[in-house]
Amino acid sequence: MRNRCLKIDASKIENTAVIYVDIIMPYIDSLYLYSNACAYTPTNIWLKKLCIENYSNKKSTIYINSTACSISIKGFGETIIAGIIDALNLTVEGKTKSNVEVISRFVKIIATNETFCYISGNSFHSEYYSSDNAIIDASMLVSGKVTALAQDKSLIHVKSEDRPVIVLWDKGKILYNSPSPILPDSSGVNNIKPEK
Repeated sequence: MRNRCLKIDASKIENTAVIYVDIIMPYIDSLYLYSNACAYTPTNIWLKKLCIENYSNKKSTIYINSTACSISIKGFGETIIAGIIDALNLTVEGKTKSNVEVISRFVKIIATNETFCYISGNSFHSEYYSSDNAIIDASMLVSGKVTALAQDKSLIHVKSEDRPVIVLWDKGKILYNSPSPILPDSSGVNNIKPEK
């Protein structure tokens, strides 16, 4: 590990071999996973910023306890993030699959480039931005206020206790489970549907 960056590469070992790494130190800024490498945090770690590049065929699990945390995930592997985080800023790109379970005051998710992000838990305020065929499924996140923007054939599932603010561009689609949404721009009104 150098400069708070941990790289785990299993490409130099047999195809069937897997490298598992338990992370117990709370000061990682960057985590890179390649081939059959996966990371797991057996307890909550305290982080402010984490960049994950997951090019592994295996699933990685990160438990976080933090006041404010920015996480960036790239690649095509599967990453699970769970914990209690006051303010979570998550950026997901590439053909990665992210599963997030969080209790939070504020959640912001930006998803691009055909990624899939599933989020569950509780949040007072949530913001979702999806583009380039990305999918954000927040149907299991109980949130008070929600703002959602879907564009470029992306999809967002929204669950909100208050009326969500919804904006659509370029064939974006939003499914909602909430009171009727607020539509500042009515250009994509045909792609806004209540979830059944």
